[in-house]
Amino acid sequence: MATYFAFGVAQVFVGATITEQVYGWNGMGLYSVTSIQNQDINGTVAVVAFSGVCVLAGALLSDLLIAVVDPRVRAR
Repeated sequence: MATYFAFGVAQVFVGATITEQVYGWNGMGLYSVTSIQNQDINGTVAVVAFSGVCVLAGALLSDLLIAVVDPRVRAR
């Protein structure tokens, strides 16, 4: 459950593309689709890099939460 929660938090920042397009909200998802459609290389790279940082932060958060929740996983 801790792993799912941590990666869910990362997905909140990255995975709202459809919601943003349906409701017309400005955000990362709409920006990523627009930058891909306009062949904006710098914008696309920025979105992909930010997505990677969010996934890495989610993985770190997952590891920390598992270490707190599960007493069998401890640093020696």
